[in-house]
Amino acid sequence: MPSASGDADTGYGYQFETDSAQAAAATPASAAIPEGPDGRLSPERVQAVVRARFGAFKACYEAGLAKDPKLAGTVTVKSTISKAGVTTAAVDQQSTLPDSGVVSCIVGEFGKLTYLPGSGVMTVVYPIQFAP
Repeated sequence: MPSASGDADTGYGYQFETDSAQAAAATPASAAIPEGPDGRLSPERVQAVVRARFGAFKACYEAGLAKDPKLAGTVTVKSTISKAGVTTAAVDQQSTLPDSGVVSCIVGEFGKLTYLPGSGVMTVVYPIQFAP
């Protein structure tokens, strides 16, 4: 069974730097990104899929920002990805953003992500920082 960070399952740890809106927009999801050495999705492939969906995450955040112009914090999502590349579960993993509606919206968007098929089930913990 994989650990919370995915270390036991992936061997990568899936630790990512937080992306700004500019960085997310600057990296196309279709860029040629290598597979991991064991045939599983590399951290770069996971990051490319998340970055390609940044507009949906931003829309969730902007809805909360309309209610609270100072809304800031990190949303951390733990996702389970099937061998087929389908997200089978996405849950909040101790997010610091104080608007539960925004957190739920972003978690829901993570649940819609699909990846290239891999060689096994993976667990990914992905933080995204938001600030006005």
